[in-house]
Amino acid sequence: MSRIAVLVHGFASKGGKGSTDKLRPYFEAAGYRVYELDYGWTLFPTYTRANKKLALSWVGWARALAALQKDLTGSDELVGVGHSNGCAILRLSSWLGAPFTQLVFINPALNTKGRKTRIGPTVKRVHVWHSPSDKALRVARWLPFHTWGRMGAVGYKGDDPSYVNYNKEDDFERSSSLHGDVFDPPKLKYFGPLIVDALEP
Repeated sequence: MSRIAVLVHGFASKGGKGSTDKLRPYFEAAGYRVYELDYGWTLFPTYTRANKKLALSWVGWARALAALQKDLTGSDELVGVGHSNGCAILRLSSWLGAPFTQLVFINPALNTKGRKTRIGPTVKRVHVWHSPSDKALRVARWLPFHTWGRMGAVGYKGDDPSYVNYNKEDDFERSSSLHGDVFDPPKLKYFGPLIVDALEP
């Protein structure tokens, strides 16, 4: 039964080529059809508005994709996989109605709890891969006029049981301690299969 994975890169990424796009072969090996949603560059002061526009624009697309997937294969599994700001877009998109069934957040630029961590009703699990030494997100939380938080450093701290944390700096044989070093080839070879295998069937 085919499933779909949607890969969404972070803020300072060249279309995901150096980050989330590298996960494609691991998802394809597990039987997923993979889509890379690239949103390009946006000016730093305007990214909050850009995030909302992107999230809204993806809702209808994701609904149509999920409906087509179910008609063709009987599966309604639609997984959103994001890094950094990509997680913020996926989270908001699910809240606005995109029918994701699971979300994978890699060093997410999100608050650790509260209303800006709310997800849509179709999401059964959110997998948060975080690194306590992620200085990028520890600094980002102090920037004015932004929606970023430090979930990518400390994990999810709220009371929604849908969220599950994975400390990829301290709890695995190989350590990923920086904001994007999980995409470096030696570490990706280790963590890529783990990220896919953690998803619920």
